[in-house]
Amino acid sequence: MKEDRWVIILAGGCGERLWPLSTKRRPKHLIPIIRQFQNSLKPLPLKTNHLKNNTTLLEETFNRTSQVIPDDRILIVTKKEQYPLIKNCFRKNITIIKEPIGKNTFPAILSGVQWIINHSDENQLISVFSADQFISPLHKFISCILRSFRYLQNNNNILLWGIKPDRPSTNFGYIKTYHNKSRATPSFLDVAGFIEKPDIKKAKKFISQKNYFFNAGIFFFKANVFLNEAIILYPDLSLLLPKLYTSISSTAPVLEVYQKFPTISIDYALLEKIRNLKCLPVNFYWNDVGSLDDFVNLFAKQTRLITYNSKNIAAYSESGHIISAFNINDIIIIESNGKIFVADRKSLKEIRGFYKFLSTNASVPQSIL
Repeated sequence: MKEDRWVIILAGGCGERLWPLSTKRRPKHLIPIIRQFQNSLKPLPLKTNHLKNNTTLLEETFNRTSQVIPDDRILIVTKKEQYPLIKNCFRKNITIIKEPIGKNTFPAILSGVQWIINHSDENQLISVFSADQFISPLHKFISCILRSFRYLQNNNNILLWGIKPDRPSTNFGYIKTYHNKSRATPSFLDVAGFIEKPDIKKAKKFISQKNYFFNAGIFFFKANVFLNEAIILYPDLSLLLPKLYTSISSTAPVLEVYQKFPTISIDYALLEKIRNLKCLPVNFYWNDVGSLDDFVNLFAKQTRLITYNSKNIAAYSESGHIISAFNINDIIIIESNGKIFVADRKSLKEIRGFYKFLSTNASVPQSIL
C-alpha cells in the first residue's frame, strides 16, 4: 500500500498546573482562548464549533495540522471521560480514540498507531503532537512538517523536533545533539541524549551552546519502525496489539488488553532507550503553555488590568472583568467561572501541591476541581 501521512494528537491531560482555568471538566486543551495567529500567512480555516474569535488549543492543533494532512487522517487520542467534550468541539465526524483508562503517552500512542495499521498497513508515516501547545507562525510550521515527512520517506529513524532555547528555562526537558560541524544551517542531527529539567545554572549554559534544544514532545516515524523498537523493549506487545480493538470500526481499545500496557511516558518507555533518533531544529515560536504565567503572557490581551504602585502583575479574566492591583508586586491574578486565584508568581511551580491540597480537603467542593 502507498505510504500515507497521519497525525496523532494526544489530548488526555488534565493540566493541573493551570488550575483554576483548567479543571477535570474542562482540561487545558479545552479552555476557550482568543485566537492568536495574526502573524500567520493566512488565518486558519475554522472546522470547529466555536465562534470566529474563540477557539481552544486542541482546535488550533487540529486546524494547524489539517493544513497538511486530510481530516480523515488525523486521530485524537483521549480519555473516555473527555470524549463528549472533544466531540462537541468539531462540526464534522472525526476519529477519536477513547482510552478506557489513562496510562500516559506511550500506551496512548500505541493505540493510535495500531488503529492506523488496522486501517492501512505498517508503512504509514505518522506524526505525534500534543493538543495543548502554542505554535506560530503557521507557514514555518507547515514547512517543518512537510520537511519531516519527506525525510521519513527515505529514512528509518524516529525524528524529534527540537526548539532552540530563547531563554534559560527550568520548565522543559532538553535534547542534546552531537555537534554538526559540517553544515552551517540546521539539518537533521544525531541525538546524543536527553536532559531532564535542569537547574538555572545549566539552563543558562545551554543557551550559549548550539547543540541543546527544548524537547517539544513532537515526533515523526514510520509505523513499522516505531513498533519494532517498542516490541524489542516490550515483547508482550506483539501479542497484545492485534487484540487491542474488537473490530475495524472500533475506536475504543479493549480494557482487558489496554490495562496490560505499561503505564509510562513515551520518553521513558522508548526514546531514552534507543539510538535510532534524529533531531530537526525548528525555527518557529513554541510554547507548551505549561504554567499560568505562560497562559497569561500568550492570551491575556483581552483582559483589562489597572495597576497603581505595583510591578510585575499578571492577570487574566475569563469573564472579561477589569482587574486592579494596588501597592503589590510579583502577583498573578486569575478569574475563571466564579473562581478567583491569587498567587506569588515565583511560587507557581508549587501549584500542583496546592491542587493536591484542594483535592484532599473535605471542605473544598470537588466541583471547583
